[in-house]
Amino acid sequence: MQVVLKYGTTGIPVEIEPTPGFLGVIEPSEPPAVADPTGAVARSLAEPIASRPLAEIARGRGSACVVISDSTRPVPNPVLLPPILETLESAGVPREGITILVATGMHRPSTPEERERLVGREILSRYPVVDHRSRDAAELRRVGTLEGGVPVLLNRRYLDAELKVLTGFIEPHMWAGYSGGR
Repeated sequence: MQVVLKYGTTGIPVEIEPTPGFLGVIEPSEPPAVADPTGAVARSLAEPIASRPLAEIARGRGSACVVISDSTRPVPNPVLLPPILETLESAGVPREGITILVATGMHRPSTPEERERLVGREILSRYPVVDHRSRDAAELRRVGTLEGGVPVLLNRRYLDAELKVLTGFIEPHMWAGYSGGR
C-alpha cells in the first residue's frame, strides 16, 4: 500500500507493507479554504486565542521589528504583513519606527528581487526591509553565553525594537524532522 507523506509540492510516496492487525490509514479531513486569508489574519490579530490583541500590545510603542522568513520558506508574507503593519500603525507605532527583518539565519542575503517577492512592491516601498546578516559582527549584540563559552548573538535591530513580532510556519524538514515556530 502506498502512502504519500506531505512534503514540498508533490509529497514523498512511501510503500507500507500491511502487517497482521493493520486496519488502514487514517486520513484527516481537509478543512475548506479560507475565502479571505488577509481578513482572517486581521481577525486573528484582533481576537487572538489566549493572548491580548496585537493593537493592545503595540499601543504606546515607538518601534517594532517584524521578523519574516527568508525566500527559502514558503510563508505567505504578502497575506500576513498588511494586517500586521496596519495594526501596528493604527495602534500608534510610527511607520518610520517599523522595520521588517528577513530571518536569513545562516543563508545568504536576499536579492532585491527576492525581497520584492517576499513582501510585495508596496510594502517594500513603504518600510525598510533588511536582511539579518549573521556574519556581520556590527549587526549583532552579545546577549549571553552558552555552556562551554559559546556566545549568544542576536540582531541589533531586533533587540533595539520596543516590540518584536515574529512570523513563520511549521513544515516537514528533510534533515530535522519538522521545522518552524520561533
